[in-house]
Amino acid sequence: MKGQMTQTFITPDETFPAQTKYRCRSQPIWSGNDQIPAWNSHVPWILLAAVAISLSLPLLIGRLGFPVAALLTALLAAILANHTLGLRLSNVRLLGLILLVFTSMNVDALSSTAEFSELARLSWFVAAGYIPYLLLMSERILRTLSKQTPLLLFSLFTILMVIWSAFFGQFGGVLQRQLFYLLVVLIAAEFLLSDKRTALALLYGLVLAGLSAAVMLMVEYTFPDTLGLGTSIERGTMRAASLFLNPNAAASAISFSALVLGILTKLGFDRRWAILVFLTMSGALLLTFSRKGALWFILAIIGLYASFAVRRKYSLKRLFKGIAIAVFTMFLIGYIFANTLLVQQLLTRAALQTRVQQIGAMMMGDLDALNEGFEASGRSELFEISLRKIAMSPIFGYAVVDPDPAGSALEQKPHNLFLLIWEQYGIFALLLFCGMLLVALLRLMNMSSAFKVWGFLLMAHLFIHMMAAHTLLYNRYYAIPLALILVYSQIPLFKQR
Repeated sequence: MKGQMTQTFITPDETFPAQTKYRCRSQPIWSGNDQIPAWNSHVPWILLAAVAISLSLPLLIGRLGFPVAALLTALLAAILANHTLGLRLSNVRLLGLILLVFTSMNVDALSSTAEFSELARLSWFVAAGYIPYLLLMSERILRTLSKQTPLLLFSLFTILMVIWSAFFGQFGGVLQRQLFYLLVVLIAAEFLLSDKRTALALLYGLVLAGLSAAVMLMVEYTFPDTLGLGTSIERGTMRAASLFLNPNAAASAISFSALVLGILTKLGFDRRWAILVFLTMSGALLLTFSRKGALWFILAIIGLYASFAVRRKYSLKRLFKGIAIAVFTMFLIGYIFANTLLVQQLLTRAALQTRVQQIGAMMMGDLDALNEGFEASGRSELFEISLRKIAMSPIFGYAVVDPDPAGSALEQKPHNLFLLIWEQYGIFALLLFCGMLLVALLRLMNMSSAFKVWGFLLMAHLFIHMMAAHTLLYNRYYAIPLALILVYSQIPLFKQR
């Protein structure tokens, strides 16, 4: 019936109402006997609302508009879950969804900027919001923890970090930071594992957060002098980051949301709107000028094409076709970046020209460019320093310190999470952490589902983050992606009969 609002459901028989306005061209895979609405004609209005508030609030009220837009985006996620998709989440679940989406946008990091120095305890207010949710859901969270080996290993790893810090320094900082991080991981994991509806709500929330962050990043890049958040705009190279403050962190968060978008497209998110959202995220990724972001962008392209190529059931032929198209697109974009003079004319700073050329060469598969970027960043020297520290105390670790960024090279972190854990917490903590990842990977390999490909893409995203940066355990926004990766193979939404 014309004009009637209908819904796309994930159902056992893969049926769709003929009058669905925004109909998906590929049928989503069914994931159970209950009907779960994956799309309807009102979802685009929520997407447009997220874009509107993320665009207008910073322009209307200045820098304060960024955290306000993040809060409103979290509220939009709750509206999308219950009023648009009709998932019928309880009030407690809606509170948890709002907190998780708000956390995923890295708002508490604003307390470290000069512009928001009066919000020095913002992270405590965010943590306090989890207390009522934790009190009401503690039994379910503990039950989830007891059944998930990766979560149990991560909990033991966190406890070991806190104990080590009591002997080697920075006890208060590690205790506050890592227990909060563990809390977010466990709450997000329980949210994903509870049932199909809560998992779908959180995935939609992550996409909304990524879309909002992408728009805010582009706004900041356009008006750096009036809307630049301290270190988020690097004046020497004009790399934007918005709420994430660091361009590489922004690239990590937005590209992860792009991967989740591919999963949602497989579930029934309309293809045309998926392309529009993906292009918005891609534009923001390019403005970070992140070399790691180029690799994450490749993963996101493969994930989105895979959602288009794989239709009713898992098919290697269709998957390889999607990957072939993704690789062709990657080479095309890489060629433009590496050779088009227009791009270099737009970029007036030599540092950005070099970075753009490296990114373009990397996207065309040039491993030498990847190595050049690695050497230019000074990471090889930091790796060598970290290995020398590890040699001093390989069993118990060297020390838990928070060095001054302006200090000597000997005080800098290695920009590699594995080396950082070994250096600061010793071999036992490293084995626990690697064991956690290994268990999650083995579970993923045994996953009999058409969603397995996205599990490997998410794991690759995490691996790139850990190999090229040390901040995984320092930024709470990555606690939610980490939780998704650790329990991915057990999420009811991705299971088949």
